[in-house]
Amino acid sequence: MAGKNASDRGTFGSLLRRLREAENLTQDELATRSGISVQAISALEQGRRSSPRPSTVEFLAAALKLDAVGRKALIAAAGRGLSAEAVTSAPIGVAQSPGSPASPDAEGRFRADPWCVPYRANRYFTGREEFLERLHDALTTSTAPQAICGLAGMGKTQTALEYATRWRDAYRAVLWADATSRESLTAGFAAFAEALELPVGPDDEPAAVVAAVTGWLRQHPGWLLVLDNVDDLATVEPFLPPASGSVLLTMQAQASGTVAESNELDAMPVEDAVLLLLRRAKAISPDGRVEDAPATEREAAAAIADAFAGLPLALDQAGAYVEETDCGLAGYLARYRTQQGELLSRRGVQALDHPSSLAATFALTLRQVETADPTAADVLRLGAFLHPDGIPEELFGGADELAFDGALEVLRRYSLVRRHRKTRSLSVHRLVQAVVRGTLDHEERRSWAERAVAAIEWVVPDVQTATWRGVQRYVQQALQGAVLIDEWELESGEAARVLDQLGCYLRECVQYDQAEALLRRGLAIRESLFGPDHPLTATSVAHLARLTSDAGRYEESVGLYRRALAVQERELGRTHAETAGTLTGLAGVYSQQGKLADAESLYRRALQVHEETVGPDHPNTAYTLTLLGMHYRTRARWDEAEPLLRRALAIRERELGPDHPRVANVLNNLAVVFADQKRYDEAEGYYRRALAILEQAMGPEHADMAVTLHNLAGVHRDQGDMPTAESLS
Repeated sequence: MAGKNASDRGTFGSLLRRLREAENLTQDELATRSGISVQAISALEQGRRSSPRPSTVEFLAAALKLDAVGRKALIAAAGRGLSAEAVTSAPIGVAQSPGSPASPDAEGRFRADPWCVPYRANRYFTGREEFLERLHDALTTSTAPQAICGLAGMGKTQTALEYATRWRDAYRAVLWADATSRESLTAGFAAFAEALELPVGPDDEPAAVVAAVTGWLRQHPGWLLVLDNVDDLATVEPFLPPASGSVLLTMQAQASGTVAESNELDAMPVEDAVLLLLRRAKAISPDGRVEDAPATEREAAAAIADAFAGLPLALDQAGAYVEETDCGLAGYLARYRTQQGELLSRRGVQALDHPSSLAATFALTLRQVETADPTAADVLRLGAFLHPDGIPEELFGGADELAFDGALEVLRRYSLVRRHRKTRSLSVHRLVQAVVRGTLDHEERRSWAERAVAAIEWVVPDVQTATWRGVQRYVQQALQGAVLIDEWELESGEAARVLDQLGCYLRECVQYDQAEALLRRGLAIRESLFGPDHPLTATSVAHLARLTSDAGRYEESVGLYRRALAVQERELGRTHAETAGTLTGLAGVYSQQGKLADAESLYRRALQVHEETVGPDHPNTAYTLTLLGMHYRTRARWDEAEPLLRRALAIRERELGPDHPRVANVLNNLAVVFADQKRYDEAEGYYRRALAILEQAMGPEHADMAVTLHNLAGVHRDQGDMPTAESLS
């Protein structure tokens, strides 16, 4: 329809739709012809995007085979005025000189000429499909420059190259410049001027050369300009051309200010990472599938991809090593486990596109951070010894929030950390952690491990009294603290408390074996530091006694409780809250052993001490109330049991929140008392509320879930409702 007249009035979207339908094209077919994504075409036709770029309009006009008049009308409908020269001097279908926009082929697509890109297409490029589609959509529907942001080694340059290569035919020219400095940018623009045959030469002032290139870009829409490795946006800004084409930046900084829109490049998904590694190691062909590799190589590739957390540079580096040494991926994995630092520092001799190793790349970045802000470097060093995900910001102190913000600004400038505002936490890539640790000598690493454990201990709450959500916020870091304590054989008060509290948490999660190992290690440290008769040592003994009681080892538990009680009564006094807690635990064991009179005596004594020391509404008081209430229940003294349990429930809900597992425990106990008295409706309501809490907080497979379901089934069984009882069992 070369002579088609598109002068109809209306919005751009409605006009575009009429022209497409007149050409008998679907949106998919128009997308194929024009190089514009089908999502962008749909958004334009529906009016969700009403201001297309000039280059987008040009591509659509060519794909629709509009004549010069129709092309002008489509431009007018877009609400953007190109210069008369740009509209009329290069009508569709007329051959152009080398310095003019390229002509479309029979499908309405363009071949970028010139193609000023210093790299060859990467035949091993893998994945990133959704990211590339989103990037193309943004570049063709927005006038703002787009920035690919991310950590060094994340593949920003390779992704930009893949984009330029894949959509080369959608642009009249593709120009690529190194943006690390003003000098490199000027050199790049000089190369553009030569390729575009502009009337400037090497003897002209750099400003004149840049002006000539930007002038050409202004007059010839439909180009792609890639500015690679932007270190400083202020350096780049004078080189940014007018909005008549597409500008793509690559940069480490996560903040792109008002210059560009950020598109953060994440680590590769595990399936793509495995495929890239297998291809790069030549375990399969460049277009091969994971299934083509031997099983041992597939398994090794998956383990390496997991260790590298999807960082493309590390994967490429590993693949190059395997190719050059022919050690196989399984061999590389074995070497990596014992010689991590050496392998991260070794780059393949044939690596021309990124000759620096991962370790060298990160080491340079770390030096830049240290120069910019030593506090930022210390934040990163501490983060290198913590669990990489969900690092609570309060671990870093937080006394000077502005200084901490400043440190994070520097780290985010290089994408070395991510800040998650909703959870007030940070994350650090594990290979960044590995390289940071590798820059430290043995004594420095030990010192930072000690600092990390001390920071963890500072924020870990008392598991016995904290809300469940408050405890879970720090579990990953406490587990990492236990790893550091074991790795460096740390013995400090902070280390002992981290192990003690983590052991108490895992006991509540019914992970008895792991909990016992931690509690015994914490006890050993306290005995070494403080001696066997210190109150803190007695606390560790009492926590171990609680675990052995929960595990059904009652005789052992009694011995431990008596040992703790003897120290506490002597060092703290008979009326101290810690002493009362141990009395409560010992009473519970006596109750399990059938020594009911002894148990009741200890419960009453413990309750009196708790009420006089920590107060009548303290969680420790609630714990004793619960146990005494259930003691009365075993003796069918329901009228005495119920008020104690209701009082305990009120304390738990107020102090821990309505969704804490200990609230569920009291609800379950109250339901048992109701069921004993055949108050089935009340019992079922409390059981179901307890189940909802436990499933959310502990998961459907937790042992307490099974107990509560069994109890609820008993309620229905007692009422003769066997189908429901069986469905719950």
